[in-house]
Amino acid sequence: MLINIGNRLFLRDELNGVTVYDLCNDTYVFFENLYVGEFKNLNDEEKLQVLKNNLNKISTNINLTRPFRINWLVEERCNLNCIYCYADNKLYMRETKEEILQVIDAIKRLNVINVGITGGECTINPYLDTIIDELGKNSIIIIDTNGTLSNLKKIIPNLKKCNSLVRISIDSIDENINKLVRPCKNIDINTFASINDNIDCLIQNKINMLVHTVITKY
Repeated sequence: MLINIGNRLFLRDELNGVTVYDLCNDTYVFFENLYVGEFKNLNDEEKLQVLKNNLNKISTNINLTRPFRINWLVEERCNLNCIYCYADNKLYMRETKEEILQVIDAIKRLNVINVGITGGECTINPYLDTIIDELGKNSIIIIDTNGTLSNLKKIIPNLKKCNSLVRISIDSIDENINKLVRPCKNIDINTFASINDNIDCLIQNKINMLVHTVITKY
């Protein structure tokens, strides 16, 4: 059971306390000997006050009931050819819709705080909307994407229906460096413009978003 505070903080009981997940910063903090039951029937302000009153209970002595998070590689294909990518010889699967539904059921039983949807480029997967809709009923959805495809816009309605976070990979604010490090397989596509357009769209639709960067010599 997740306790929600302002659609930003999410609390889950563990064996000896409670995990607090901050959706906007994608971080976890564990409070020892503090439990979800203490937050029931409280409004958001009161829940926050309980956390503030118990900062002395923040601990690393956590006994998990189940995983924080599941990362699901839903797509083997990608439209980029990043110079540091390890996935070319690692990803070689493509699940059928029936197999995807089986995985969804298995993840639901784990009652994880969030599910990271990745690939390859996950927005290529034709069943991504179904994955978000089903898993978003019980968990927070995190989309790891290169942000270059218009497919990202297609799932915004699905993301708005659940608690979600989109993490976009950008390795430089210099267009030429970003193109050097993360070249597109189709050289005619201006990926930098596509990324900016998708970011604007996410902001306009108030979708939580973070930028991920890989450090290279460039």
